[in-house]
Amino acid sequence: VPLKLPLAEMYVPLSARPGLPLGETWERKRLQLAGRELDEKALIGTRTGEPQPLLALLTDEKRKGLVILGDPGAGKTTFLLYLVVQLAQGQELGLGAERLPILLPLAAYAAALAEADVSLDDFLPCYYRDQSVRLDLRPLFEAALQSGQAVVLLDGLDEVRLTQRRQQVVDQVEDFITWHRGRGNKFVITSRIVGYRDAPLAVEGLTECTLVDFGDEEVRQFAERWCAALERAALGETEVAEWEAERECAEFLATVNRNPGVRRLAANPLLLTILALMKRQGVTLPEQRAELYSAYVDTLLRTWNLARSLAPGYQREMKVEEVAETVRVLAPLALWMHETNPGVGLAPRGDMERQLVAHYRGRGASLEEADTVAALGLVHV
Repeated sequence: VPLKLPLAEMYVPLSARPGLPLGETWERKRLQLAGRELDEKALIGTRTGEPQPLLALLTDEKRKGLVILGDPGAGKTTFLLYLVVQLAQGQELGLGAERLPILLPLAAYAAALAEADVSLDDFLPCYYRDQSVRLDLRPLFEAALQSGQAVVLLDGLDEVRLTQRRQQVVDQVEDFITWHRGRGNKFVITSRIVGYRDAPLAVEGLTECTLVDFGDEEVRQFAERWCAALERAALGETEVAEWEAERECAEFLATVNRNPGVRRLAANPLLLTILALMKRQGVTLPEQRAELYSAYVDTLLRTWNLARSLAPGYQREMKVEEVAETVRVLAPLALWMHETNPGVGLAPRGDMERQLVAHYRGRGASLEEADTVAALGLVHV
């Protein structure tokens, strides 16, 4: 049911700081890395600005577009989907005129580049054709771009796994924006910071900005809209639905704010949504953060990629036994990554493969079997 709720009713506006931090994200009052305060020494030399509404940054006439950076689950893809829905319904959103949204997952473009040297202009209509869109959209895209009425939304630069391929995608995106920016088109590119530093975009008029955590006001807005939408879906536009929504909202906010550890996790929109799902399903939110993380991991493994993916490939929810096996493999790998490179979230491919081989060897696999399974595992990791 939550996946069927109208996005416009649920959406909570995001804010971002213009600039690129050394960590993964900015928090409003204290600079943080994934919920933990950053060492002040890490802030030297960073370029920062005051938090501003993300939509205001996009509609600023001085900017040709944005590079939106942030944590997994910080709302990058959701912001693009919100723009698509609103623009497709004729909302101007402060952009001065009706615009055509053109949305593309960059992982799909990277896969095409691995097969042939194709420009972004040529790939856009091909991508939609492969998504079973029966119309030839090339004339529509060309007309919008030539008249300066397009908003091109390129999602997930960090999801292009190989650094060399990512740089190739960046080069093509830079050429595309440089060619079309003079007509008044707008561009939005999203990425995690750790995937962006290796191959940043260098185009005049693009502003790098980093999402900030949800504050108390955003958490309250989310709770109110979430509970109201769910009760309307269940009970219709009735006084009972309104009363139930108010009660559910008050209970949820009290639960979140009662535990400082839970409240810190709720600063991430994805984790806040999972908290709300757990509460809605009658699950008592754990008081211990370790238990809460365990519930998060289970939910993420089963549903997140299925629900959020813009590109095809995740066709079903993972089974219980698949989740358990995944945890058995990834938990030791995650611990190793945390111990050897805390807070960064990256590790050399060769080192990861050796860790996976050692894991499978410890479970009784032969060296050949361990090598094979580890190679397959890295593809999915």
